[in-house]
Amino acid sequence: MTIEVAALKKLVSFIHLPVVVLSQNQTIVMMSDSARDKLGLKGKLEGKSFSTLSGKGSSFEELQNMVVAAVGGATFQGDLWRMIPQDDGQTIYVGGIDNGYWQEQLNISARTIRDHKRALDLSSIVAITDARGVISYVNDTFCRISEYDRSELIGKTHAVVNSGYHSPEFFKDLWKTIATGQVWKGEVKNRAKSGREYWVNTTIVPFLDQKGRPYQYIAIRQDITEQVAFKEAIERQRTNNMHAEKMVSLGEMAAGIAHELGNPAASIQAWLDVMESHLLRGEVDLDRFLKTLPKVRADAVRIKDIIRGMLTYARDGSKDPYMSESLAKLVKLVQDYCSFKFKKMQIDFTFEMENPYLELECRLSEMTQVFVNLIINACDAIKDLDERWIRIKVAELDDQLEIHVIDSGFGIEAEVADKIFNPFYTTKPVGQGTGLGLSIVTSIVEGHQGSLRLDSGQAHTCFIIRLPKKQK
Repeated sequence: MTIEVAALKKLVSFIHLPVVVLSQNQTIVMMSDSARDKLGLKGKLEGKSFSTLSGKGSSFEELQNMVVAAVGGATFQGDLWRMIPQDDGQTIYVGGIDNGYWQEQLNISARTIRDHKRALDLSSIVAITDARGVISYVNDTFCRISEYDRSELIGKTHAVVNSGYHSPEFFKDLWKTIATGQVWKGEVKNRAKSGREYWVNTTIVPFLDQKGRPYQYIAIRQDITEQVAFKEAIERQRTNNMHAEKMVSLGEMAAGIAHELGNPAASIQAWLDVMESHLLRGEVDLDRFLKTLPKVRADAVRIKDIIRGMLTYARDGSKDPYMSESLAKLVKLVQDYCSFKFKKMQIDFTFEMENPYLELECRLSEMTQVFVNLIINACDAIKDLDERWIRIKVAELDDQLEIHVIDSGFGIEAEVADKIFNPFYTTKPVGQGTGLGLSIVTSIVEGHQGSLRLDSGQAHTCFIIRLPKKQK
């Protein structure tokens, strides 16, 4: 088969495809304009060796490798090389891009992208914005949950669905993250057109230009309103349980607290009666009065401390901010609250802490409940023993505190130890306790990013609390 070179050149000049014609020694016979553009080649090329040319990019290097392979007899799909023998014994090689093949590859890619987009649209709330946050695309799911038409969203920012729930710092942190090209993830509370509020789990992915700067963002969200409502219901139940446990404890302690308040109050009343009697008779003994005042003041402080401890314990502190509190002050509050129980049961209470200035970042009311519950449990457990004592020991472990609450009991049986942290489990007689004490204590401690465990390796009953000094 013989192909006239002149005819081939004429044919190539009429088609707008990247075509290269080489002789057997890889000398360029002709090259179409589109091939020159694709390979980044300029100037007169006919007669030059293809292997010595320097084109642009990895595609040119790959094409050079294909030429070498084609001369060796190989053929390729996609980039096609064909050998055409000539009557004079020479062979020319015609190479080009199979547009049909690559079109099919593009079609496959387009179908894949369409399938992925359809799956994403069906399962998620999707929005695309420019670098300033102006919305350029929203899917049907976004319109449905926000109750806005597409025309009401395109060209606007997400301020249109802002519920006002989150602080400016929240969105400042969001923008700071995505503006640096990082992915942001979080939960956001939005407001629909009707005023209905809904929660979305959000992932925002920046699209970066060649300089690494975001030029648009895609936000993919899932509606988690029901999950958030469920979590809030659980939290409300936890708060109710805590309140119920407090009320039971306050009921059990009421008589003792009244007695503790009654003694110093009676003492103050007695001293006031004596002072009044002396004053009415005109017998003013200033020295005696001055000596009496410290005792009266001490009784008043005692009353104040008991009431403060009771109020701190009784109030709902679940929404309080975390504050840095003196651990010694915290234990003193608990000791004042439980003092009647200690006296009535003749329990020796001690508190050991090497550093008296240790502080703990916590919700004071909640942490008071932790210690009160553990101490009341210990009191009830050891009330019939000959030896009755409770120790609180505190140790520093870098940025954490380890608090041991130990009593003179002889530990907890293994089969019971596995159940004591379960809600409503109790070993007390019917009508005494709710079975929520340790469950609530665990919940509070874990809410403070800490842990609570029973140390079964001790000779006496010992609960160990681990808490970070600072909340993150």
